[in-house]
Amino acid sequence: MPDSALTVRTFRVARPTTDLIAITAFYADLVGLARLGGFAEHNGYDGAFIGPTEGGWHIEFTRHESGHPVPTPTDEDLLVLYLDTEQVAAVSARLTSAGHSAFAHPNPYWAGVGALAHRDPDGYVLVLCPTD
Repeated sequence: MPDSALTVRTFRVARPTTDLIAITAFYADLVGLARLGGFAEHNGYDGAFIGPTEGGWHIEFTRHESGHPVPTPTDEDLLVLYLDTEQVAAVSARLTSAGHSAFAHPNPYWAGVGALAHRDPDGYVLVLCPTD
């Protein structure tokens, strides 16, 4: 074990997508995160960085020109956003209006804390969890 605690300055979660335009619209336009940047045609990859404007993290979505790898989400591949109750309701309403209805997550913990689960365009689970 290290002698001192690890100091993480920021972090990035990266994953593939089948449709970079749809996934960035989902997380930026519907969820409300910011488009922080991206890249095109970098060794066959296009990508987008999505996250809070003043947060220490972001999600990198990538798509390779070959179409591989293909996303393989499960019900336990979660992105959990902890939000005020009003924001949970507002984001969920926008997602539902755009055809991404909330569903009952198989883990009863999320329903027990009042969280709502939605699937993004690749089928990954976005959990909106109230914090207040």
